[in-house]
Amino acid sequence: MDTVHHAAPAPPIRLATWIRHPVTTVLSAWRAIHDSREPAALRGPVDARVIGGLLLATVVLAVNSVMFGRENVRRFFMHVAIVPFPFKELAADGGWAFARFVTLGVVPMVYARAIGLPLRALGLQSPDTRAEARTAGALFAGLAPFLLIAATTPQFQQKYPLYALAGRSALDFVGWEILYALQFFGIELFYRGFLLELLRPACGVYAIFVATIPYCMVHFGKPPLEVFASIAAGLILGTLAIRRRSVFPGLALHLLAAIGMDTLAILLKR
Repeated sequence: MDTVHHAAPAPPIRLATWIRHPVTTVLSAWRAIHDSREPAALRGPVDARVIGGLLLATVVLAVNSVMFGRENVRRFFMHVAIVPFPFKELAADGGWAFARFVTLGVVPMVYARAIGLPLRALGLQSPDTRAEARTAGALFAGLAPFLLIAATTPQFQQKYPLYALAGRSALDFVGWEILYALQFFGIELFYRGFLLELLRPACGVYAIFVATIPYCMVHFGKPPLEVFASIAAGLILGTLAIRRRSVFPGLALHLLAAIGMDTLAILLKR
């Protein structure tokens, strides 16, 4: 089997440039990503590792829908698992979040190592904490007005927090957000790490658009605004993940948005 090749990290784009010239900066980033396609992937034989990874990704999504759907996991913890009564609800929703962390995060990492990919190829290299924080903060600042508007709608207040008792106590809220964060790690690694690394060498920038399709589909059943927002999120975070070779900006933004939305929903329900 041929040696796995990795594209060199793209030269960083200053955050100020993203803010001042968003459209031209994104188009420039897409051109650079497309130019990073690897000749071996374009002209070489069919790569069994890529086919295996894409099949695995399909099975993971099917398993999450059929076996580890939220209602299935909740039913198990509420009626089967032995959990102290005050924590049954937290265990039920937390169990669902942990199952997604394992299937979307751990399973792809195991496969990547099995085919010789280092975890940094999935965007797990040591983050530039200050740069990632600035990027996530800027994105969240742009997202915050829409969160505030969305939080006032009945659809969002009925949907969030997913753990209905998150507002019962500080322990419930913190415990839930920690477990919720695990599933966001899985989401970012799966869609912005694993899928993009499988597709980018041959597909270039098209990989971002392909990975955005299933990412949007997993939002079906959520409030309409969130479904459509997932398309923009998939494109923006996918672009950042490839340019930065890191899933951490997307993870930080997801955490800020989730904690913000849950906090607003709890406060507005009181």
